[in-house]
Amino acid sequence: MGKYILRYTGGGNTPIEDVRQIRAVPSITVLDNSSRMLLVQATETTVRHLLREMTGWVYGPEQTYEIPNPHPKVLRQPKSASKK
Repeated sequence: MGKYILRYTGGGNTPIEDVRQIRAVPSITVLDNSSRMLLVQATETTVRHLLREMTGWVYGPEQTYEIPNPHPKVLRQPKSASKK
C-alpha cells in the first residue's frame, strides 16, 4: 500500500458524491482532505480502477521532501582559530 494524492480538476470543490464513493471503498483509507484534494492510503491498482469510473480526477503518489536544517552544527573550529 502507498499514499496517493487524488486531485479534482473540475470546476469548484470536489463533488460530495465522488468523495462519498471514494470513502465507501473498504480498501481505501482517506487520511486527509481539502476542498480539491484527498490524501489516501491504498494500492495504486485500487486508485486507478476507482478513478477510471470518475471524471475530473487525477492522482499521483505522495511525495515528501526533507527540510534542510536551518541551524547547522559546527563540526570543528576554523583553522585560524585553532592556531591561537
